[in-house]
Amino acid sequence: MAEPLRILPPKGQASFPVFLASGHSVRVHRIDPADDKPGSVIPSKFHKNAIKEGCIYVGTEYEGDDEADDSGSLALIVTGIEAIIERDAAEDLDNTGRPTLKAIKAQVGFNVTRAQLNDAWDSFQESLV
Repeated sequence: MAEPLRILPPKGQASFPVFLASGHSVRVHRIDPADDKPGSVIPSKFHKNAIKEGCIYVGTEYEGDDEADDSGSLALIVTGIEAIIERDAAEDLDNTGRPTLKAIKAQVGFNVTRAQLNDAWDSFQESLV
């Protein structure tokens, strides 16, 4: 079964409310508090209004972004690295103790390149000093 679509709030926001004309609402989170993954899974009836308000699907870019690797993505990847390290599952780590690319993609919920993982690993290592 396919993973449900996850939605991120507008650029620069940690969370954002989405309303329907019927009066129903839902909150979109950058990191969902229910499962600590990037973006929120919301009912499909909210998607159109969420996108109209500036929300985006996980794995896409905000309008006006020159690069896909913005600091928000880096922060999400670093958070993913921290979760994988804390979990300490052997199948998620390579022989040097770094998370595998497959594990980090599964953890953050969007496609991550080797270069992004390397940058995030460097940031993670710097945060330990």
